[in-house]
Amino acid sequence: MIDASPITHHASPNRIKTHKDLDVWKEAMTLVKGIYKLTAEFPKEEKCCSG
Repeated sequence: MIDASPITHHASPNRIKTHKDLDVWKEAMTLVKGIYKLTAEFPKEEKCCSG
């Protein structure tokens, strides 16, 4: 039998105010910062759109 009850969210509406409060956003920002740090060490010729 299929459960047709509505989906409820257990998170308080006051807890998440913007997308920046989401764990996935925080993890993505950590990843992006790591990528920027890594690519900062690339030779100038390997960087795109540098001028």
